[in-house]
Amino acid sequence: MTDEVIEILKNKQIDTALFCEVISHKNFIKLLADIQIYVDGIAAMQIESLNTWVDTARDEIIKKYKPESYDKNLYLLKAAHIQEKEYFTQRIHRDIDFIIDDLRENHKGRNDSAPKNSAVNEIKKDLEEALNFKGSRTE
Repeated sequence: MTDEVIEILKNKQIDTALFCEVISHKNFIKLLADIQIYVDGIAAMQIESLNTWVDTARDEIIKKYKPESYDKNLYLLKAAHIQEKEYFTQRIHRDIDFIIDDLRENHKGRNDSAPKNSAVNEIKKDLEEALNFKGSRTE
């Protein structure tokens, strides 16, 4: 652990309880693995190879069949190109979404979470009760 991380934790710049929940979540290791694969460029060569194969197939089709520029098969091969950053940011986004949705579900009803009913809903309810009151004006 770096000195910076220790300072952040000591100075309570983050909610350490929530941080602990995130890093102890069953999918946190998957999130870190996906981040590491992208950051370290582990899959970059394989993605580049796949894209090269798609480009080669596209070039062969163009040479052999001379399709129109709007040909659906050419669009299909163009769509088959994998953009490494886009792929991994989407993958990482799904990982973190799963974790935070899970944590949010676990926090529902806790006294440190937002109440189920907002203040606006409570005021509306009180106003409706007052408007529907069956007593006299004095009551």
